This record gives sequence, C-alpha cells and structure tokens, in this order.
Amino acid sequence: MELADFIEKIADKQDQILFTEAFQAYNSKLYRSAYIIFWLTCAESLKHKFQVCARRGDSAARDLYQKITNKEGQHAAVDKAILSYAQKYGLITDAECQQLEYIYTMRCIYAHPYKTSPTKKEVEYAINTIMSIVLTRPPLFTQGYVEELVSKLTNDECYLSDVENIVRSTAQQWLAKIGPSYHKMFFEKYIQANELLLASPVVLFRRRAQWILDEVLKKISFAAYDDEEWYNWVATYPQTILDVLQVESSGLRQIGDRARDYLVNTILKSAEKAPEYLNILIPYLKDQEFLGHNYTIIHSRLLELPLDVLRCTQLSIDMYLPAILGALQSGNFNRQNEVATFISRNRDSISMLSSEQQFELGIRIHEAAIHSAFSAQSYINAIASSPNEYPLDFIKGLVQAVVVLDAQGRCIHVYWSQIKVLSSLFSNISDARDLIENINKSIQEYFERGGYSVTYKKMLEEQYDLNQCNWLTLQ
Repeated sequence: MELADFIEKIADKQDQILFTEAFQAYNSKLYRSAYIIFWLTCAESLKHKFQVCARRGDSAARDLYQKITNKEGQHAAVDKAILSYAQKYGLITDAECQQLEYIYTMRCIYAHPYKTSPTKKEVEYAINTIMSIVLTRPPLFTQGYVEELVSKLTNDECYLSDVENIVRSTAQQWLAKIGPSYHKMFFEKYIQANELLLASPVVLFRRRAQWILDEVLKKISFAAYDDEEWYNWVATYPQTILDVLQVESSGLRQIGDRARDYLVNTILKSAEKAPEYLNILIPYLKDQEFLGHNYTIIHSRLLELPLDVLRCTQLSIDMYLPAILGALQSGNFNRQNEVATFISRNRDSISMLSSEQQFELGIRIHEAAIHSAFSAQSYINAIASSPNEYPLDFIKGLVQAVVVLDAQGRCIHVYWSQIKVLSSLFSNISDARDLIENINKSIQEYFERGGYSVTYKKMLEEQYDLNQCNWLTLQ
C-alpha cells in the first residue's frame, strides 16, 4: 500500500494532513497509533462535511454542526454522536454506519496500551473502509437541504430567476452539490409540493418546476422508476407529470402502458381547458403501433374538439385536417362558419397541406358556401378577388365543387349560382385549364342529358351558343 495511491483520491485537502500522519505510523508498523489516527481522520472529516454544508446554507447541517461544537465545548465525547448525526443527515447509510461503528469500537479498545494491538490487516481494513465511506466523498447536501430547497422553490417567488437558461443552470449546480442518492428524493418531494400549487395564480412556480424537474430527470432518467411506480406517480400527481412531459415528451414511451393510458385519458379529458397538453401527443399521432388502442381514441377526440382549442396547440393543420373536413361536411352552420373563419385567418397554413389535401379542402369549403354557410360564402368572395394569392390545388378544389359527379364520374348536378361567383377565378389561372375543360365537358354532357328545366334551357339558348359555351364564365 502506497500513500500516493490514497492521497489523490481524498476529496478534501484538509483530510490529507491527518491521513498522512496515520499512514506514516502504518508504514512504521506502529499499528495502534495508525488505527487511532485513521479514526480521528474519519471523525474530523465527517465533522468538516457538516461545517461545509452549513456554510452553504443547509440549516439541518448547521444545527447538527452546532450540536457537535457544543459537545466539544463541554469536553464531552463526540465521536459516537458524529456517527449518529452523519447517519441522520444522510452522509452515510445505515449499513455504512455499522461498519464505522465497528472501527470506532475497536479504536476504543486499541487506545488502551494494556489491550490488544491491531494487526496490519485490521489497520488496512480500517484504511479502506474509511476511504470508501468518508474520505473520497465530497461534502454533498442531503435530505435537510433538499427539503429546505423544495420549500423555497414552492413558496418564494423571488428565490430564483424566471429565465429558463438561468433556472436550468442553477438546477444543474444544485444537483452537483446534492448527493446522488438524494436526487430521487428531490424529484419526489418537488413533485408533491408542486402539485399543491397548481391552483395558485402564480404561474411562475409551475413554469420553474417544469425546467427544474426536467433537469432532475436527465440525471436520474425515467428508468429510475418501474412501470408500477410511474403509474402511481401519474395517478397521484398527473398535472405536474404532464408539465414535465411538455418539456420532454419522449418520456411518454418510458413510463409503461398503464401510466401512458392514464395520461392520454387525462390529456383528452382536459383538452378544452388545457389544450397545451395535446402537444405531448404530437410526436406520436402518426405512430399507430406505439399508441395501440389509444390511436383511435385520440384521433376521434381531435375530431370533436373546437378549432379554437386546436389552434392553441402546436398541431400542424394537416394533423387536424380530418376535424376541419368533418366540420365542413357536418351540415351544422355554426361549425362550418367556425372552420371557414379559421381557414381565412390562417391562409398560410393551406400551403402546408399536400396537393390532394388542398384540393379536398377547396371542395369542402365551397360546398359549405353553396349550402349557405355565410362565413364560407364571404371567404369564397374574398378568394375570388385575389385567387393568385392561394395555392393552385386549393383553387382547383373550389372550382371542382360547382359540379357534383356520380361514381362513374358523370355530372349529376351543377350549382349555377356559384359559376358567376367563381368566374373571376379563371381568367389568370392557365394551369387550371385542364380542370376547366373537364368541368365544361361534364356540364355539356349534363346539359345534353336534359339535366335541368326546359325553361332554364330556353333562357340559356337565347343568350349563348350552348355548343361552344365555356360554362364556367357564363355571366
């Protein structure tokens, strides 16, 4: 055993002084002296850890350090008390305390010159045990500090900045100072305290908790809890867990089926009051294999939600297009008008759709206008005044809606009133010529089959050469 192998591993330089003297006694085969000084190194190191944590602001460490110094002031034995306080504070575990108590007991025996002297192996056992349990560990915060920190975070608005990068950086510093075995305690106590604050008007507490808890989870990982534990967490503290998942939605894959089902149901149930939680589901909306039975449940719920709710989320328009099309085809004027108003205010979102989706959206909006949804009618009129500002496939869909085709593609109805409304759409849209020709052909065939009244036919024959007529530009 070489001194250099141990010295570089000792966390606190102050502990190196006594340790060096003890090791010199060991090398000189003064095993009794070495054993006693190694113990003193252990006791003083534990005492100094309390002092450091007290200086950093841990009131629990400060109280325990004060008790130690008071005993010393009264010339009372403190070694056994130091071990007890270290166990209570969390510097050492119950099992580690038993190991150190054995060394302390043997130190009391070996301190008497008429008693048995320790052997070399006993001294080496003491060296290795004290090194691994005490000397190699920096003075890290434990339970008392964690409890005090959580209390400040959930009661004092001014305790920490409201800037995300500052909050995250500070959280990382705390985690570096808190013993790794207490990171889970921090996570658990903070969740419990934060859930009680959700009714508070101070949203800062909630926002702060999102960032800090996300940093803690990066340290301990979702794997720190098994599926059953996650289910218990989400069932007891659902909103705080949802807040965390808003920051790190990948956690939805890691919490187990039961916990995931619970959260999905919670998200959908509270969607109208808390639409932001729908953002957690966005990365998975097209992953039917992962969502399983929740896939249908989620998409059915999206069809039911008002567009004002969906608009408050990060959902792209193609993700809730079925809800838009369903509303336009519902026959409900309120829902149709809501959609038309929504689309008119979010014109740029149309270009995010595929060509097929744009085409169908154009058809459905025009159909709603044809059936007297006044907002859709106003929107069609607005489009007709500046058609080149809209995607071509969307315009083609609007045009297509003037005729109704059967399963064989034959025209079975023409909305004559809309032809006049749409006439201004076609003069500058050369790319739509094929569609226009097809529609003209359909209408001509419809006309030849006698698809409308003799009176209306006679009126048209008086004004137009019906064999050469462009039906879409009839004025």
